[in-house]
Amino acid sequence: MTGAGCPLRVATIITRLEGGAGVLALRGAKALDPAAFAVTIITGSGDRLLGEAAAAGLEVVLEPSLRTPIDPRADRTALRRLGTLLGGRDFGIVHTHTAKAGALGRLAAHRAGVGRIIHTYHGFPFHEFQSPARRGAYVAIERRLGRITDLALCVGTGVAAEAVRRRLVPPQRIRTIGVAVEGAGSGTPGSGLPARGPAARSRARR
Repeated sequence: MTGAGCPLRVATIITRLEGGAGVLALRGAKALDPAAFAVTIITGSGDRLLGEAAAAGLEVVLEPSLRTPIDPRADRTALRRLGTLLGGRDFGIVHTHTAKAGALGRLAAHRAGVGRIIHTYHGFPFHEFQSPARRGAYVAIERRLGRITDLALCVGTGVAAEAVRRRLVPPQRIRTIGVAVEGAGSGTPGSGLPARGPAARSRARR
């Protein structure tokens, strides 16, 4: 909590609120107790999940410069706008998903002085079919971002093992999660934060 009776502000940043990554990000955001957390979803685009987020009472901010292809001009714009938004809204937690939003969102959050930075690895931007130089550059970037990542959530044991093998984030900061299942009950799928309920609210206030 940011103050007496004030929910902790959480920013969920994802390049596109769609597909499996979008479902996981949205379910994690929806599972948070609204009495303890005020969630804002920041995304470049999306599909029906945008409507689902709004219907759930979540604030949605569209940032069109946040898009998948590497575009230095758009990426600089997105980084600047994310930094302004995060710095001006007193967010206590930033949780990023996917490669582009993960890179720009974590960097912007770090520069804005956000207290806790979480990233979910759904996969990786590097693979064996890339040139060694390109693959090495992506790994180096992820390692640098790992230094400012307080918690890394990995979708599946394979992703977690690769993150450890590549030394992207210190092992003690890595957790394995599964794909969110609607109505799973306990836990907060994909968020790394306490779920709804009195006990969760008590933990969140500590």
